[in-house]
Amino acid sequence: MARYLLIFIAVAAASGCGKLREGVVREIEFPEHEPSLAVTAILTEGAPELPISAFQSAGILDSAGSQPAQDAVVMVEGGGVAFAWNGSEGVLELQRDSGWQWASGAELQLVGEAPDLAVVSARAVVPPHPEAAVTEVLGADTASDPWFGEPTVVDRIAFSVTNHPGVRDTYLVLLEQRETEFGDSWGAMWGDADIATAERTEYGWVTGGYFIDDLGLDETPLDDFVFERIRWDLEAEQLPRRVRVQALSTELFKHYQSLEAYFAALDNPFAEPASVYGNVEGGFGVLGLVREEVFVFE
Repeated sequence: MARYLLIFIAVAAASGCGKLREGVVREIEFPEHEPSLAVTAILTEGAPELPISAFQSAGILDSAGSQPAQDAVVMVEGGGVAFAWNGSEGVLELQRDSGWQWASGAELQLVGEAPDLAVVSARAVVPPHPEAAVTEVLGADTASDPWFGEPTVVDRIAFSVTNHPGVRDTYLVLLEQRETEFGDSWGAMWGDADIATAERTEYGWVTGGYFIDDLGLDETPLDDFVFERIRWDLEAEQLPRRVRVQALSTELFKHYQSLEAYFAALDNPFAEPASVYGNVEGGFGVLGLVREEVFVFE
């Protein structure tokens, strides 16, 4: 009996391997994609330039991909201000006198439309001002290079932001340095967070900044964040530096967090697929609001 059983297993295995060699083809039908308007509007209070994007969504089988929405019209109103964009370029520009302000806690509404596409809408609440305090101390400490024993200098940046009662405060803090002495462009400035700061912040590779979230708890401390930067060239002239403290609307914070999760999943074959958060109804995209304080050190 055992002999016949072994023969049966061998025949079955050979048959199975043959099917594997031949391959199995299974056709999967993708549902038809209904094009929608996709609007991304991330607006910073007081900014003189307010670009947004308005595209037509595309399905996975559409080789051309997403295309600029033709004759798009997008309006954002609330908080004492109103903006309107129109065009067919995909990225729509708007110039405005700098220094304009929203009313704290106001709700802004976005409405977007384009021919042959459904009207989209979104809402977002203006976050409170950051009310931040930032200090910089050049040469706050000295150290010795662990590899070559050469002297180094430690610069220290410390900051605090406000935990507003009854509000979920979400912040993005960016450390930047001017790329050239006389240029206008700024780039990321690396700093090492101390242990306490590292436990209360999360670095975002997409934004290049540090996220802070009080989780809606009034007792969450949002002060004494410390970053340190090591300098090896003690004779080099310091380029201007700045710290940008951004208070984010809750919707924008969720959008940024979802982008971090989405791109992290792309590089991990074992991660579950992540979707990108948006608050645009009837289509895709996000309406996000930013209130910013900038601290420059020269």
